[in-house]
This record gives sequence, structure tokens and C-alpha cells, in this order.
Amino acid sequence: MAGLMIGIVVASVVFGVIYVFVLQRNKARRQLAEEKARSESLLRRIAADLEQAARIQRDLLPKKTPDLEGCDIAGINVPCYEVGGDYYDFIPIDGDRLGVVIADVSGKGISASLLMASLRAALLAEVRPDCVLERMAARLSDFVYASSGPSHFVTFFFGEVDRRTFELRYVNAGHNPPFILGPDGIRRDLESSGFPLGMFAGSTYRTGTISLEPGDLAVLYTDGISEGRNAQGEDYSDVRLAALVRESRRLGAAEICFKVLADVQDYACGTQPCDDITLVIVKRSAAGASPRTDHQPFI
Repeated sequence: MAGLMIGIVVASVVFGVIYVFVLQRNKARRQLAEEKARSESLLRRIAADLEQAARIQRDLLPKKTPDLEGCDIAGINVPCYEVGGDYYDFIPIDGDRLGVVIADVSGKGISASLLMASLRAALLAEVRPDCVLERMAARLSDFVYASSGPSHFVTFFFGEVDRRTFELRYVNAGHNPPFILGPDGIRRDLESSGFPLGMFAGSTYRTGTISLEPGDLAVLYTDGISEGRNAQGEDYSDVRLAALVRESRRLGAAEICFKVLADVQDYACGTQPCDDITLVIVKRSAAGASPRTDHQPFI
């Protein structure tokens, strides 16, 4: 009889432990399910926010190519992630002059895109008919320095194209040098004239001037093109870019942009994109020659 009672007690304890375990397991499953639902809801909200941010950023880029008599102009931008830190724009200055800008914010993703949007707003406030390029760049640099962290800066190129003379006045704040390809294939680089925007307080800049001759091609790009890598770890390089543009010079500006993009993507096939890609082509038509002026690197 005593043995039976002990057996009943032991069985009760065992079943009690099993019951508690089942309750705890079911509770854990409910909590996991609830946590999964919350996580999935959060991921959906993040995805929706990123999609909205991407739409906003696309809206900040040019919606159409500019109409500048004697020039064929186009640009293209492909972010590495949903949003990025590359920026290009075409900004009318007056009836005869057009501003062409390309910039690359350090870093990637949301933080870079926010700084890019702030820079765009500051730039649009600066551009006006009496704008002095080197002073504009200095003010933009101070703005970026004051409104971002110490590890953030922006490489920036702004060119002012005058349709009356086809003279290009420019300032290059640490951006990889755009280049001009002449009909003879000779390349002229538009070298940096100062530090990237926001790298140091009180930075100063110089203005360069070059003439766009009939048949000239101006190529502005970010390092997502030149530093795109293949499976062997080799850079695409600005040399390959120049060679491709040179052999494609008979195409329109937009066609050249898409051809370069396809070549960069083919070159990096099988590798994860490591940076945003931006390209701008300014092509002076072969007709309507104007007197040539010497290239003045900086004044």
C-alpha cells in the first residue's frame, strides 16, 4: 500500500512537471510568434520607409535632360542600396548659362542620402546669376562642416556652361577629375582645386576655365564607376571609362550613359556592388564652331 502511494505521488510529480513544461513551452511559442509578428511588422515599416526615401531621392534628381543649344546632355544614377550619397543635377543660372553638378557624399545609405539632400538645398540657395564659384564652394564647405560629423565630407564638382561661348568655368572640391575628350581622342583632366566640402573649416577654392570645342565630350563620374571591381579584385578604372566613351563618341549622350552603365555592370558581374554609380555626359555638337581659348587650369 505504501509503495502504491509512493508511485502515485511520483507519477503526480512527473505529470505536474510535464504539465508545467508544456505550459512554458506553449507560452514561449506564443511569445516567439508575437515577437516574429512584431519583427515582421517592423521590417515591413522599414522597407516602406526605405521605399519612400528612395522615391524622394529620385525626385531630387533631374526629371529630364536640359535644353542647352549646341549641347547634348544626359546623366544617370544607380544607388548601391535603396538610397545613396551620389548626386547630380542641371541647374539653370540664367537664359545663357547652365550649372552642371556632380557630388559624392562619404559613406553610403540613409546618412549619406540625408547629407546629400541638405547639400542640394544649400546649393540651390547659392546658385544665381552673380554667383562667384569659388566663394560658393567655400560657403558650401563651411555648411557641410558645420552640419555633419567629423568623418563626413563631400567630393563636389560644379561647372558653368555658357552657350554663347561654350566656355566651361568650374570648381572641383576634391572630386575625381572629370575629363574632356576631343575629336582627336586627346584627354584633358579637370583637376581638383581644393579639399572636399566639409573636410576642413575655412577651406578655399580656385576656379578653372576650359573651352568646349565642337565635338568635345565632357565626362563627369563618381568613383563607383572607376573603382568598380571584378571577381579578380581589379578596378574598372578611369582609363577603361575614357576608352569606352572615346569609341562611343558618335552616340548620343544618353546612349553613352547607358552603354557605360552596362559595361560597368558586366565588368563587375558576380560581385556585390560596393558604391553608388553616377555619370554625366556633356557633348558639344560638331557644328557651330566657336573660337578656341586656352585651358586655364585655375584662377
